[in-house]
Amino acid sequence: MKKISKLLFLFIFIFYFSIGSVKAASLKDLSDNTFYKMSIEEKKNVIIEIVNDVCLDLGIVNVPNVEFYNKPGQGVRAYNSFSKNTVFVNMAYFNDVSIAINNLVTVDYYLVNTIAHEVRHSYQNEHQNDGTEFGNACKQNYANYIEYGKDPEGNLWQFVEIDARDYGKKYADKKIKNGWFKKNDLNITAIADDGQLFNAANYASRYPDVVTVLGCRPSVLLKHYNTYGIKEGRIPN
Repeated sequence: MKKISKLLFLFIFIFYFSIGSVKAASLKDLSDNTFYKMSIEEKKNVIIEIVNDVCLDLGIVNVPNVEFYNKPGQGVRAYNSFSKNTVFVNMAYFNDVSIAINNLVTVDYYLVNTIAHEVRHSYQNEHQNDGTEFGNACKQNYANYIEYGKDPEGNLWQFVEIDARDYGKKYADKKIKNGWFKKNDLNITAIADDGQLFNAANYASRYPDVVTVLGCRPSVLLKHYNTYGIKEGRIPN
């Protein structure tokens, strides 16, 4: 009986610590287009970590909550609700590799840029009443905010949106320099083994089946074309 108890204890001990040693997916795990390959829970963990990291970067006191939903074709990647202090993330956009391809960047870059953009709005909100030039500009803009559905062009070029886009890009680019993940410029050309001009962006756009397996790195796509694409009659540009 004692032997059984010891064995049971040993099993529980090993199981507990093996579970505890499993590393949760994080922002530092992002590499070339790896986000879409993660499980749903891993994706959520990464997004929450991005939100927390942006809040730390900006010194946001009232850290927003994060809620997820899935609405393909809605046209909204994410949005920030000040009244609920919540960033809502449309997971449909970050599960679709073609969206990133059309923007010539990895899903990872697209994701980090978007989340940083939305959290920047929380920073703007916190400073609306601080009396600074920046805070006053935010307050004035939000008092006369132009909704995208009513005037898409007007929405894009108002102060708070320009500021959020600028920060989102700077934050994502900074994480690239820190080696947290990579941004791929797919709009490059090279001479393939068959002498044809190879364009990574066009190849990725034509063959999402390849991107789903290999990601968006131009060198990997070129290697795929040279190794398999030529034999399969794929178009390189």
